[in-house]
Amino acid sequence: MFVNRRLLKDTRGELDRALADYDQAIQLQSPTATIYTATIYMNRGLVKLLQGRAAEAQEDFAQCLALDQKLKPSLGQRIEQAKQLLALKP
Repeated sequence: MFVNRRLLKDTRGELDRALADYDQAIQLQSPTATIYTATIYMNRGLVKLLQGRAAEAQEDFAQCLALDQKLKPSLGQRIEQAKQLLALKP
């Protein structure tokens, strides 16, 4: 639920609320749901990157890959997309 609600907020530019939803989703995750939790860390890191919080984003990206190395290609692509968005901001 929190992740779906967060997706809507991301598209509307409500990054602070999206970040709060990611935080809550991480707290509610089962320790056995590693791929899902890894994806949440990836997305939360992307929100932080878009907010200009690169060091914190890097911590989330590291946690994502610690949980699931298979996400590395996807993570790299999404980071590049986020950087492109940042370059377009005035």
